Amino acid sequence: MNKYLESELMFDKLRRHEITVSQMLLILFLAMKDNEWIKMKDLIEQYNQTQPTVSKMVKRLKKHDFIETKKDVDSRFVLLRLNKRAYIFLDTTFNI
Repeated sequence: MNKYLESELMFDKLRRHEITVSQMLLILFLAMKDNEWIKMKDLIEQYNQTQPTVSKMVKRLKKHDFIETKKDVDSRFVLLRLNKRAYIFLDTTFNI
């Protein structure tokens, strides 16, 4: 078996679900936080990206219904986490 076949199969799964590699990394990062609410600001720092770039990724994942968002107590920060649909996606698509 070609050593690159497994990677190609993974990328094919992402393409079929219209998920980019960057979005998948974001999903995995949030999955590691185990349902904890994460500040958008922390994602921006984690990925060393601009606020518009991360906001666009989050917006696309919300469109897929993978992310829940809310404002923190004093409404200064946007908080987000994966929802149940995202965990089902990880389990069924990647056996994670």
